[in-house]
Amino acid sequence: MKVAILNRFLHKQPQKTLTEPELFCQAPFKSLRLGPGGRVTVCCHNNKEVVGSYPAQSLQQIWEAAPLKVLRDDFLHNQYPSGCSYCLHEARESRTNIRSAALYDRYEAIAAQPVILDFKADNRCNLSCIMCSGLSSSSISQTAVKEHNPYHTPAFLEELRRWAPQLLEARFSGGEPFLSAFYFEVWKLLSEVNPACNIVVQTNGTILNEEIKTLLRNGNFHINVSVDAFDETRYSAIRKGSSLSLIKPHLDWFRDYCRENKRFWGITTCAMQANRDSLGSAVKAWNDYGARGWFSVVWFPPAQALWNMPLLELEKLQTALKETDLPGQTETERYNKEVLGLLHNSLNDIMNTAEAHQHPEPDDLCNRIVFQQTILNSVCTDSAEAYAALSAKIERNLGGNGGATFNKKSFLQMAGFASASLLFEWLEMIGEAEMASTLDAFVHINNTAV
Repeated sequence: MKVAILNRFLHKQPQKTLTEPELFCQAPFKSLRLGPGGRVTVCCHNNKEVVGSYPAQSLQQIWEAAPLKVLRDDFLHNQYPSGCSYCLHEARESRTNIRSAALYDRYEAIAAQPVILDFKADNRCNLSCIMCSGLSSSSISQTAVKEHNPYHTPAFLEELRRWAPQLLEARFSGGEPFLSAFYFEVWKLLSEVNPACNIVVQTNGTILNEEIKTLLRNGNFHINVSVDAFDETRYSAIRKGSSLSLIKPHLDWFRDYCRENKRFWGITTCAMQANRDSLGSAVKAWNDYGARGWFSVVWFPPAQALWNMPLLELEKLQTALKETDLPGQTETERYNKEVLGLLHNSLNDIMNTAEAHQHPEPDDLCNRIVFQQTILNSVCTDSAEAYAALSAKIERNLGGNGGATFNKKSFLQMAGFASASLLFEWLEMIGEAEMASTLDAFVHINNTAV
């Protein structure tokens, strides 16, 4: 499809109320996400559809290869992969541009390359947050930081240099981006080749020194800080290794920097069990900071996932969100109010998931042996030795008595959010206690043999 035709298609009536046949995401035409281990996808929301592997393929080869072409063609025909299920539900609940897919509406596509690069390529982090894993935090997985970063090479930087002049946005998450030597090299390259490129950093807000302040003042940076609670006790319990007193002055500095330079200023709050009764107050704090907020719903690990809460508690949460009284005087306040409304509506889908998890059909259940094989069938690795080691790890940590049954359908639904290789890496990386806790979440409480 010619670029001019594509752009007319992508940008036709962008403010129009969405109906089912018109649900559309532009990420496959505009974006690549450079994920852990060289896995390349098109966005931060769908971690299942891997379109390439770096450095086995160059960036240009990935952009032009069959998997991405097939994905684009499916999207043009309103056929969406299972990894897009949450965003599709979200788009149906929100008819406005606050939906996640709207992140990809803002730029024109070009055929030769992506206009957005999303870096989740470094897990160096100083925190051990309770909803995180070693894939995103070297503090949780002590060995992960020592592993080779496939992107941190002269060959990658040379490829990036060729794409940089046409890039309109580069996003960085981690880990903690301000601890990544690799990201500093990328920022230097972008500032030299394309200083107009929008650089969006998702930071935990703990690192702010003179080097970073100078970097931000000299570049086109936009800041989004992750803050999951605005009271000291709850914040410290979630963001282990940090404190609210530490980041508050940093929040003030980031806010002032973004205001003075007319940059995007945002706060993201993970919605999970640990802060479920303070989500409404989080929106009020967003307003106090003059930040556009966002809720990142936690689906894994099960110990913090909303879908793993009792249905009665989810209903109470939905009622509390509905009853939250928020102002709507400014554009930012109206935006944040709508974001809370989207979370409220999304709880319908989360409660359906919880209902299916807690009250499965007989065919959804299986015994211990079948459940173990279901897990192994959901992962992928080229190493027979690593596969055997994971099998033994699952065997050691698979709880339940001899007559226990497991909800295999619920597990497959949760596993469906990740690619087979990513799921393998996560299961391989987590500790024994977390493995046991994760698998216990799928034990059916009736313990009826099948």
